[in-house]
Amino acid sequence: MKGVILTNNIARKFLFFDYWTYETISGFTRIIHKPEKFFENPVFTALNNQYEFNSCSYSTIAYDYDDSLFKMWYGTSNIYKNDSEAIKYLCYAESCDGFNWNRPNLNLIKGTNVVMDKDMFPMGTSVLIDKEDNQMRYKLIMRPKNIPKIATCFSKDGIHWKKEDIRVVINSDSDCKINLFKSCLSNKYYALFRNIKGQRKTYVSSSHDFISWDEPKLILEPDIEFGCQSQLYGTQATSYGNYVIGLSPIYNTDESDMNWAKMEGTMDIGIAVSKGEYSWKWLEPSSRFISLDDVKNPLCKMIHPLTSLIYRKNQILIYYSASDFSHGNTHLIEKYPQYINVAGIRPDGFVSIDANEKGFLRTRPFSIHIPEIFINADCSNGTLSVRICDAYTNIPIKGYDFSDCVPISTDSIKHKVIWIGTDKESITKRPIRIEIECFDAKIYSLFIPNGNDSDNYWIFDEINCVNPIKDVSDNDYFMRM
Repeated sequence: MKGVILTNNIARKFLFFDYWTYETISGFTRIIHKPEKFFENPVFTALNNQYEFNSCSYSTIAYDYDDSLFKMWYGTSNIYKNDSEAIKYLCYAESCDGFNWNRPNLNLIKGTNVVMDKDMFPMGTSVLIDKEDNQMRYKLIMRPKNIPKIATCFSKDGIHWKKEDIRVVINSDSDCKINLFKSCLSNKYYALFRNIKGQRKTYVSSSHDFISWDEPKLILEPDIEFGCQSQLYGTQATSYGNYVIGLSPIYNTDESDMNWAKMEGTMDIGIAVSKGEYSWKWLEPSSRFISLDDVKNPLCKMIHPLTSLIYRKNQILIYYSASDFSHGNTHLIEKYPQYINVAGIRPDGFVSIDANEKGFLRTRPFSIHIPEIFINADCSNGTLSVRICDAYTNIPIKGYDFSDCVPISTDSIKHKVIWIGTDKESITKRPIRIEIECFDAKIYSLFIPNGNDSDNYWIFDEINCVNPIKDVSDNDYFMRM
């Protein structure tokens, strides 16, 4: 995914993570959605050999848009051994479709797909494809053995990594998977991790250049609704417009385990959202985004999100590793190999507002460059109409009333809203409000591409409702109200 520089003509979007950009919402119920699992899971299973040890728990799957290829870097480990005998490798696999994977013979270690050997001890690795940086196109973050700190490395091809390029950058002893992502708006790099070995909370450190990193800051803890026995095994975050989507492995500890380290328990996945990378909130603390019940495997006791959400044209793919044993029984990996599952959710499909009967929505003021408006909605059992009003008077602009709108009555991730006989210039570069009236409909988002490719639904900024004319000009609308 390529980054963008924030400008006035970036795509703008209304979502329902919160109600900040809305004036009125009535007749709707806010619904948090779960992804649907792939019916042929698992899509990848670790092998029982001297390099994989039946393990693939801390992995990265990313989509290379230039190569049109899914790429996976998966950590392997003989985790049932004690520290003195511990071995870790980083292996590579690839796929054309994201479901069928092959292990190419890379011959860095003869006859294998290993890209980092046990001498480099790649623990908790995440890999980022950064196409804007020719020198460090593939970036990696990890916690090397016997160094209680976080280190980075880089590669030009994602295959050849050099020990001399490992650089210690963050003074934190993180003993689990470290997340790495790049903001598609600010182009800053962010690492999410456990700051102290054994402390199960999520911290963040950021960098402008991938070399100098700031001091870690606590950003996410278990919600009080989780109860006493829930802890966080880090957070795997991905930039999504001006938001960051975080998938957290929620560690459900055993109440009967009186050891301070709480080594016995199960694990499933919660979802949190940030607007600005530092202020986070749980999207639905009362339930899990992906639960062990969703896996439909009675043996499965732990699931762990992989690093990145994968943005495809009509679907967001979510990969997660799974283990058929609990946290305190890792020795069972010799009998039950770890594997990777995949689930999917529609673009902008994390939250919707649903109207079983009549629903009405009015936005706060904003402005647009190009008069194209799209709605991601399921109206297959009902209908939806849109009108545009002047932001000062709230009077419908001529030609843009509900009666002028071609009703929407199908399910699509990008309905183009059409009005009959309109003057397109009358709604541009001025403060406006949008109103939606619908019956029996489900709305996921409202977005204005502003001339950008509407298929790139993950690149957008929030509507500037505080000073809406700033979306399109330097005039100070706020001071004129």
